[in-house]
Amino acid sequence: SFQKSNFSRSLPEELPAALKGSFLPRQLGHPTVTARRSLAQKRQALMRDTRLFEDFSFNGAQGVSGFVSHLRSRFGSVLAGWRVLDEGKTGRLSFHPFFKAARKIGFHGNMKRLWAELDKSGKGYVTLEDIDAEVWTMVSGFKVALMKKYGDMLSAWLEGLDRSGTGKVTAEDVQTCVDELGLDMNGKKLLGMFVSVPGAPHMLLVDFDPKAHVRWLTESFVPGDADDTEAGGSGEEVRTDRKRL
Repeated sequence: SFQKSNFSRSLPEELPAALKGSFLPRQLGHPTVTARRSLAQKRQALMRDTRLFEDFSFNGAQGVSGFVSHLRSRFGSVLAGWRVLDEGKTGRLSFHPFFKAARKIGFHGNMKRLWAELDKSGKGYVTLEDIDAEVWTMVSGFKVALMKKYGDMLSAWLEGLDRSGTGKVTAEDVQTCVDELGLDMNGKKLLGMFVSVPGAPHMLLVDFDPKAHVRWLTESFVPGDADDTEAGGSGEEVRTDRKRL
């Protein structure tokens, strides 16, 4: 009984028995008080869950724009994020592989809605071009021009971009290169499409072209001897980095 509880025994002896044994315990256990306490606890839990989930839910609710924001915030650029998504380096992903890859990189949104926005033509797969057409157009156009002039991506890096030999290419280096190629592109903007760290002031060879980076680490390099056929866009296949990027 309440009279035998520690709470009841702690009350002064001069209080009426009804108060000691009934009133306060009954008030504390009243359904209204209990409901309010339960509601407050639920609100606190909801606030915690919301704080933990708000970044995911915000991007997830924005469709393609939210997905692009997620790639940039996590990987530094859409291109860097696409390379993680396209694990098989095929240049395209059908729905289930795309769904699995998006979840793996922490994107939590309405995947059916995202897919419908990306694959508007119903072709059954998505490419980098579908995710960000501007990135695909600029990067592929840049690499096509480099391929025509230098023959392969590693030669392009060594002779056209990293002329100082520091291993780091800045926006100024990119601008000099695109100007020499006769391309109407902003070097700083183009650099930002390659970086793998948000806001990085330079790119590395692995950012520019992962395949060229592997060649640099593992092969005896002979300029112009590489087959740089790639995949990543929707156009016809060419011997260039235009498709794998």
